[in-house]
Amino acid sequence: MNDSEQTPDLKALETFTEPLLAMKAEDVQVMDLRGIAEFADYFVIGTGTSDIQIRAIADAVMEHGKENGQRPFNIEGYDQRKWILIDFVDVVVHVMQPKERTFYG
Repeated sequence: MNDSEQTPDLKALETFTEPLLAMKAEDVQVMDLRGIAEFADYFVIGTGTSDIQIRAIADAVMEHGKENGQRPFNIEGYDQRKWILIDFVDVVVHVMQPKERTFYG
């Protein structure tokens, strides 16, 4: 495997991390799942501190993804606003409240 295969496409990952950071998500992390899981290459995880912020972050992620040619395959938890999962197939974005993030580690 050469270096380009080992290095994540940072531009593609920025499509998902930029809106989290812009919306003040806390503890934004990218988990490289390549070689570990077959259902996604990356998890992008961020924490919001309120129902309103969780939904605003999720909206920003979906809008920024759309602007960059990425449409979600599936969205879960949008109405509950405790943990919103946005599945872009290769990248799955998780936006959680602190309690859920702590519980699921």
